[in-house]
Amino acid sequence: FGRVGAARTWTGSGNVTGQVNVGPYVKVNNRDCRDFTNVVNVGAKSYTKRGTACREDTGTWTVGSTAAAPAYTTPATSGVGAAG
Repeated sequence: FGRVGAARTWTGSGNVTGQVNVGPYVKVNNRDCRDFTNVVNVGAKSYTKRGTACREDTGTWTVGSTAAAPAYTTPATSGVGAAG
């Protein structure tokens, strides 16, 4: 999805934007996987999700759950960054 540590920004409808940062490829159960951080900005609030995505045999990526990463963190008070 991109270079390690290089943010990919995106824009949704309304006042929603975000960015995704990915980590290096790692092998998990013989599959290519990458850790990621996705930051979603909705107006002045920011939400962060961290997880691991792995490439399936079909070439699609699926997101697995990690015990250390909550679904989404509590919104930060500013529009930049997030608690997490």
